[in-house]
Amino acid sequence: HQLSDFVNKGFIVLALDGEENGSIWPVWDAMRTAEEQDLPNPDLDLFDLAVDCISAHLAVDRSRIYVTGKSAGGIMTNYVLQRRSHLVAGGLISSGIFEFTTPIPAVPLDPMVVLVTWGGDNDQWNGQAGDGPSVNANFVEQSAVSSAFYEQAEGVNQAHCHGKDLGHAWLASINDWMADFLIAHPKGMTENPEYVFASP
Repeated sequence: HQLSDFVNKGFIVLALDGEENGSIWPVWDAMRTAEEQDLPNPDLDLFDLAVDCISAHLAVDRSRIYVTGKSAGGIMTNYVLQRRSHLVAGGLISSGIFEFTTPIPAVPLDPMVVLVTWGGDNDQWNGQAGDGPSVNANFVEQSAVSSAFYEQAEGVNQAHCHGKDLGHAWLASINDWMADFLIAHPKGMTENPEYVFASP
């Protein structure tokens, strides 16, 4: 995803990999039924441990912790944002499914910024993860659901952006714009009077 663009902007980028232990979609344990809500989640534990570990070794700005992911990673990003809003300043969801990521009952979110992106009107994915079910995912619809959720959440500054028929794609051409948006909104500052929003 050319995350080196974020490194060049001063980000510490940590790329985690799921253990394929999800029940609805195996790549990450990010989609859960009502009956599974209270079960331990090793992927969420991994996120927590990774933040603590990297903070012990590098000078992490704790007011600028963001989470991101594309596709299955976007699903996990939705999951983390709704459970760790007290920790993160926000996140970038790239073509992520929103369904089954919300805790039951839903919890209020701490103020944060959220970017939702997708590849355009043809952002779909057909396939199978491991031994999991065959899936036809419409990321246009799911990105719209995600965008609307965060837009309506009190204290959340949400913006969305899509490509023009790029398919199931990370919008790498606007990496600098996305990085600047996140950097301008540290924890507790969902509106920055010095930041002028301009469409990429």
